[in-house]
Amino acid sequence: MKRKNRGNLIIFCCLCLFFSNCSMHRPIHDAHVDTSSESGKPSDSDKLPESRKPPEVELGKKIFEELKQQLEFTDNPLIQAYVNRIGEKILHQVPPNRFDFRYFVIKSDQLNAFALPNGHICFTERLLNSVRSEDELAFVLCHETAHVTQTHFRRLMSKKSKVDIATMAAMVAGILVAKDSEVMTAIQAFSLGTNQTFLLKYSREFENEADGVGFKYFTGAGYRAQGAIDFMRTLQRLERITIVPPAYLSTHPPTNARIYHLEQLNKKKKASPSKTQSIGNFRRFQIWNRIETEYPQDYLHDLQQDYKTNPQNPDVLYGLAMVYEKLGNTKESINFFQKCLKLNPHDIDALRDFGIFLFRRNKYAEAEKYLEQATKIDLVGFLAFHYLGRSQYKKGQPEKAIANLTQSKKLEPSFPGNYYFLGSIYQQKGQLKKAHKNFGKHFSLKGNKKAAEFHFKEAKKINKNPA
Repeated sequence: MKRKNRGNLIIFCCLCLFFSNCSMHRPIHDAHVDTSSESGKPSDSDKLPESRKPPEVELGKKIFEELKQQLEFTDNPLIQAYVNRIGEKILHQVPPNRFDFRYFVIKSDQLNAFALPNGHICFTERLLNSVRSEDELAFVLCHETAHVTQTHFRRLMSKKSKVDIATMAAMVAGILVAKDSEVMTAIQAFSLGTNQTFLLKYSREFENEADGVGFKYFTGAGYRAQGAIDFMRTLQRLERITIVPPAYLSTHPPTNARIYHLEQLNKKKKASPSKTQSIGNFRRFQIWNRIETEYPQDYLHDLQQDYKTNPQNPDVLYGLAMVYEKLGNTKESINFFQKCLKLNPHDIDALRDFGIFLFRRNKYAEAEKYLEQATKIDLVGFLAFHYLGRSQYKKGQPEKAIANLTQSKKLEPSFPGNYYFLGSIYQQKGQLKKAHKNFGKHFSLKGNKKAAEFHFKEAKKINKNPA
């Protein structure tokens, strides 16, 4: 998918869109192997029989299948893992339910977030670049999660006429990938004119409820109450530079009213953490995303200006190393990786990504040194374990490779790359049952059901007829 123009931001409401006053770098892996997953981290509802799932789950699943044909989702495992971990924190606060909660990042220059009725929460890369902290991002996800748990879709649909799923998905995708504001306005006007549910205009009651219930999830997950209000301030700032179709302003609470609502909720809380226990370095998270979403040369210019004013900033040094790697400037990339590690020899991101950088250039022994250091410092860094295993396999150490790829798999079960390379190693070792099981899981996560079924069947054949 080609990047769309970077003109006016457009705030709109689509399904459960947050922004109409309501609506990593690319992983350094071998170019010939697609290790990205086509889905977010599964929830426990996958294990439920269809008869026990709410009717919205099947509808949301069908809409999402249509969306996958028309939209592009992030293939960066670090970004997806970071989002998954925020989602896990939030879902610990959600009462038991039968929805299929997952969190997805869409490659789009539009500033949007929405929830499908089955619990799939989608938001754009542009959103990740616009929020200023993990707290702000988490509140968006909490708000959208609340739309699902409060069954707003079902309650709204009971008052609306039915709509064709494919048409609804096409409308969502059309807005997200619209190249200019005129196209966007035309799509929205058509949808409003047909009085259908392509653009679900949630009532003020629903939006206030989503803010209130979402706020409960948000503070329960350990985020600062002020973080929700901070996001509303960010939304106000974006509104001032955004063209918003007036039709939507009448159907959602004004941002000032939402800020007041959240402030009142905050006053009622007996206690709120003064500082969020973040799951990671949010600035690095945005570096990965900006390298994905912006023209590298433009981002390089911004980083160079930051470097002039603060040459000892580790995030700037790391960002320069990454963007130079993206631009193919090996010399400067190495230079800034080394500067970053000289400033802080225990910088986990720099150790991991310099190791991956060296791996891609077939320097496996050097790569192993940096990746081993990263795994000793960060015991939950699945990507460092992944590339450490692959480096060891390239060096002819399959048992060590299996151990580290298995550890990576335990840390991030939804990352397909681990299963692919484990399958390849087991295949070369002649352990075909394990090979087929891992290949089956790889293709299952990639959404290739036919290939997954083939490998799982082959594994069962071996189980029934052992050599």
